[in-house]
Amino acid sequence: MSEIARPFGKTQAAIALLAVVLLVARAAQLLLITSQHSLWGDEIVSVQMFSGKGLAICLSDYSIPNNHVLFNAINSVLPGAGSFEPARARMVSFVAVGFGLLVALYALARRRSWLVLLAFALAYLGDDRLLGVHLAARGYGMLAFSAVVVCLLVSGYLEQENPRNPRWMLFALAVSVVVGALTVPTFLFFGGSVLLALFCLRPSRMHFFTGLTVFVLADGYWGWMYTSNHGFKAAPAGFFEGEFLHLTAVLTLISLFSLEAWPAMLRYLAVAFAIVAPWLVAVGSPRRTAALCLWAAILGALVICLIMKRPLLHTVAHPLIPAGFLIGFGLEALAARWQQRWRPVP
Repeated sequence: MSEIARPFGKTQAAIALLAVVLLVARAAQLLLITSQHSLWGDEIVSVQMFSGKGLAICLSDYSIPNNHVLFNAINSVLPGAGSFEPARARMVSFVAVGFGLLVALYALARRRSWLVLLAFALAYLGDDRLLGVHLAARGYGMLAFSAVVVCLLVSGYLEQENPRNPRWMLFALAVSVVVGALTVPTFLFFGGSVLLALFCLRPSRMHFFTGLTVFVLADGYWGWMYTSNHGFKAAPAGFFEGEFLHLTAVLTLISLFSLEAWPAMLRYLAVAFAIVAPWLVAVGSPRRTAALCLWAAILGALVICLIMKRPLLHTVAHPLIPAGFLIGFGLEALAARWQQRWRPVP
């Protein structure tokens, strides 16, 4: 039985789907509260200075970093763009988060990757603080959606049994990275690292030119924004917004945005498991290549943040989502070994 054909399918499916239902019910409660709670400072600035002023301003003005470009651009062309009504202002984020969940549920259920679905759902919906950031009238919900799609496409693309991987997946992967990078530029730390890792693990001209094209598009746009706005102003660090000044920032990021209700030791054990997860997957398998690609991308994003020092923690919390995928990969590898070991002798 291949790793893609999941062992203990019915039991895993029941556990995963039950957990998803419970997590969605809790997330729906938080969404209801968020849809009624008045906007906070950055959300008000985002509506007042950008999405409420039209598409042209959203695409060209980066005088302050509150402009999450693609989020505000989409918001600006929808009815009620300048509204401060909570549900309307946050509508695009609600849709992005919900659509990300639906896409992952469909893709992982179709692959019968139930333990990956379980781990993903915990990372995506299990922390109220992170989910609150994603549901805000800012671009972080779109970053979460882009991260989900990138993870699904990387694993789907690299796990194809046909050696001629479908090019539409590679194209969709590039589009997903560009969408995230044009929303908040820090997404390129993760998305760019994914494309670089893909090229290193599977060198080819197609992978090289895909990464180069994404780099030219994203960096070209932000280079134009930097020039036309006479430089960028750094955002001040506020509540839950510490900067990547030291290595301890990685631990702070985990502490702030991963399963807040769980004891700290369990959270750090989960992260430790994500670190070793690629090496639990069968050597030489496509799943291992996919896991190594996501693992290297997370590491690359964190290293870039530590080198730059200035990124705010909540702007780079999206790599916690692929960490959930890694944990799922590791759990499925262990489950496959357990089944193989205890399979009854005929």
